[in-house]
Amino acid sequence: MKDRQPSPEDALRAMREAYDEAFQGWAKTMQEMVASEEFASASGHLLRQYVDMQEALRAATRATAESMLLPTAEDLARIATLVVNVERKVDEVSDEVHGMAGRLAAIESALAELARRTADPPPAPKGRPARKPAAKRGSSRSPKAGDGK
Repeated sequence: MKDRQPSPEDALRAMREAYDEAFQGWAKTMQEMVASEEFASASGHLLRQYVDMQEALRAATRATAESMLLPTAEDLARIATLVVNVERKVDEVSDEVHGMAGRLAAIESALAELARRTADPPPAPKGRPARKPAAKRGSSRSPKAGDGK
């Protein structure tokens, strides 16, 4: 008799079935273990240790930064707050300056119009000769006829 060798597909199928059986067994075991009170207690203990380690590491880092005169996160947060406040104040001043610029332009325009009006004498009415600009008036007056002086 001749021994018949299994085909590669049969070998893979057998390996797959063995894997599935092992996986099912491990899955059931893990579910039972995770659902146990002992696992919850051990997990809680591990998490407490992790939190304690993180706090110790954070404190050591802060102490090292302070000893090296490096800024901490709190220092940077305070500086950021100060920068935001300065930016807000600069914006307020900028808005006020822009408002003043508009008012200043209106004042300059009014002054220019006033200067133009005072530089050009008003036109003389028709039929009357133009008035000469009055001479400097002082305290001395020349007597007119019929004034009695």
